[in-house]
Amino acid sequence: MLSHKALLAFDAQHNFLQHIIFAYKAAGIDDIVVVKNHAIEIDEKIRDYGRVKFVENPRPELGRLFSLKLGIAALKDKFHCFIQNIDNPFVSSDLIRSLIGVKYHGDYIVPCYRQKGGHPILVSETILHTLLSATTYEQTLRDLLLPFIRQNLDVNDERCLWNINTPEDYEKYVVSNNK
Repeated sequence: MLSHKALLAFDAQHNFLQHIIFAYKAAGIDDIVVVKNHAIEIDEKIRDYGRVKFVENPRPELGRLFSLKLGIAALKDKFHCFIQNIDNPFVSSDLIRSLIGVKYHGDYIVPCYRQKGGHPILVSETILHTLLSATTYEQTLRDLLLPFIRQNLDVNDERCLWNINTPEDYEKYVVSNNK
C-alpha cells in the first residue's frame, strides 16, 4: 500500500484511523484502545483526540489474537468490545449503535449484508475473558469464535464488507467514492 493503512486518506479531512475514531466517538463510545505496530507514527492531534489509548504491540509476529489481547487488557471495563479492523474503515455511528442495540442476543454480533458477515464485530464479556486467558496465538479469531453463539444483524450497507488490502481496493472503495 506504500503507507500504513491507518494513515491512508479516508476523505479530505481524515485518515482511516481518524475516521474510525470519530465514528465510535459519535456513537457514544468513550473507551477506545488502538493497538498499533511500533513502526506507525501517530500524529499528536490524533493522540490527543478524545483520550484514545494507544497500545504498541511489541510482538506483531504473534498475530491478531495477541494484538486483541493487548487491546482488551487496556480497556477499563470488559463487558462488551468492538473489534474493528483498520482495513475496513467504513464504519458509521449508526452501525455501531445498531450493533449495541442487540448486544445481548449472542456471544458476538456480526453485521451482515446479504447474508455475508462484515465488520466491525461486537463481542461479549465471555469472549473477552477467553481472549485475555489465551496463551497461544496460532488460531484465527474465526476459529476462536466457533464455539460461541453468533448473532447476525442484517444491515442495508454493503460497506461493512469492504476491505482495503491492495491499491486497487483503495482506488475502488475510497478514491472513487470521494470524487
